[in-house]
Amino acid sequence: MKRLQNQDVKAFDELYNRYYSKLYGFVLKMLKYNKPSSDDIIQEVFLKLYQYPERFDISKKFKPWIYTVVANDCRKSFRIKELAPLEEADSFFIDSNSDNTSDLSEFMKKLNLQLNKVSLEQKEVFILKHQAGFSLKEIAEIQNCALGTVKSRLHSVTKTLAEELEPHKEKLLHL
Repeated sequence: MKRLQNQDVKAFDELYNRYYSKLYGFVLKMLKYNKPSSDDIIQEVFLKLYQYPERFDISKKFKPWIYTVVANDCRKSFRIKELAPLEEADSFFIDSNSDNTSDLSEFMKKLNLQLNKVSLEQKEVFILKHQAGFSLKEIAEIQNCALGTVKSRLHSVTKTLAEELEPHKEKLLHL
């Protein structure tokens, strides 16, 4: 990021290549696979990053910071309009070479449906933890809340998902 602040255009390309796919996947999940809205958010975030690199505090870690920016834009999008899912998608990680791909695909669709029923904050915690791999402390920074709040949200969403997806438990055990 320091290189980008010093007008090194190649540094922007490196950041874009390193984070685009992960951020786009996060935004898609948060916005119920609404591609036009997801495209807009990602484009705006990278445009702001390119135009205003000085807004980044180089004493902080870049990854949690960029996810904070993206998460805030997702929350803002939800405040402006309620998004309806535009596309069914298999979320998280599906190995197309696996014999259990169809079972996993079916489970992931059901998981996505259930995630769209929980609060935006709970959904965000779940995705940041299980897809993006953030620690609870980093999630607290991204969501600008106390660590205990993150723990509570994660516990609540995990409990809800476990209850709702209980009939599919056997499929998971065989993957």
